[in-house]
Amino acid sequence: MWFENDSTIIYANSLEGKKANIIFSHKYLQPITPSNRVFKRDYLIERKDSFDIVGISHHYYRNSLYIFGEKYYNGQTLELDFEPSNEYNSDAIVIRMLGRKLGYIERYATDDVCRIMYGSKHYRATLDCSCMGYERINLFYLKEFHDTYALPYQTDLILISTRPAVYNSFPKFIRRSIGHAITFEKSERNELIALVTDMQSVIGYIDDTFIAKQYNKTPIVGFIEDVIKDESTKTVEIKIRLLMEKSTINSKYLKSYYALQNYFGSFYDAGTYRITLADLIKAVPKKTRTLSAYDPLVKYLKEYHAITLNIME
Repeated sequence: MWFENDSTIIYANSLEGKKANIIFSHKYLQPITPSNRVFKRDYLIERKDSFDIVGISHHYYRNSLYIFGEKYYNGQTLELDFEPSNEYNSDAIVIRMLGRKLGYIERYATDDVCRIMYGSKHYRATLDCSCMGYERINLFYLKEFHDTYALPYQTDLILISTRPAVYNSFPKFIRRSIGHAITFEKSERNELIALVTDMQSVIGYIDDTFIAKQYNKTPIVGFIEDVIKDESTKTVEIKIRLLMEKSTINSKYLKSYYALQNYFGSFYDAGTYRITLADLIKAVPKKTRTLSAYDPLVKYLKEYHAITLNIME
């Protein structure tokens, strides 16, 4: 059983709109097999909500906000407080700037703002007065998430890029996403698979027949586990843990997989394995003794376990 221990703070504004035009090569670190590893995420994300300020013309003359220029007070820190003595709304939340009453949170939004004030580990409020007559409050806060996944079929997918631009700047962006989910979406770009973080940011694309076949057949959850920079080769590797509810693994081929695992002693590392036809017949009994009879097994190992099996006569 494995756990992601540390909480991670992700700043939403550093991910929003982030588009990466990168096609990764990839490999599987190990075959897709049943696993009891548990992936647990505990992390915080910075969120931003905006609300209209009401009553501003009564408590703080609007023209006073713009007397030194339209953007003088823009971004100014605001204080929030409850005003139970308010004759119109006992749940009113008053907004103050520099110790003076500026206005109120709109009635419809008081419940949402109250939950942020009470439930968030940290929040801060700033004034948005970039447009006269449409003053708003920007509320930044940390939202906490707890997710645990224990899907039975798992493997590690490694994304690889040797592009200089990726090596120089991209890891800083991806490292902020460690522990976050990756989803796989079909792309219009030559049938590539788009990799999308749970912040709705595309980090790149891969050409993967396995994921394409699994798509819409069974849930696949991916999590960014690590980002590795190789100084000697100027290579960036992104390690993604794949978890799925079920696999398109054929039970007949899975028995052959385990038989070959016993034959080679270690069959966990994706790579190339060589075996003679005579030894294959002994390891994986079949009625016919021709190479073509084993073609489906070779194809299965390649597509679902990233293993190349070379059969020699």
